[in-house]
Amino acid sequence: MLHPDNEKFELRFQNVKLVLSPHSSFVRVNDQIYHMYIPVIYDGNDFYIPVDPFLKILNDSGFPVALIDSSEKFILTNTPLYNVNAVSVINKVNGTVINLKTSS
Repeated sequence: MLHPDNEKFELRFQNVKLVLSPHSSFVRVNDQIYHMYIPVIYDGNDFYIPVDPFLKILNDSGFPVALIDSSEKFILTNTPLYNVNAVSVINKVNGTVINLKTSS
């Protein structure tokens, strides 16, 4: 979810909340702050994230394991085995919330 007022990008997975700020090399995961040695770049449309430190943070934070493929163009990850039972999309003033109800 992108917060248009401050351009921060929020990613949630299960009970883990990750927040990226444009032009900052710090990443917040829940209440823990991590430092990447290269800042995130946001050009108004896309976030450019330094992949090596970001993958390490993802892998250390409870997200599914993520790896870079041999072409270094794609991030590969394992998907948890869940069935999606329901989806809801809620438009809010500061962004959109997508809720997924899954098994286990």
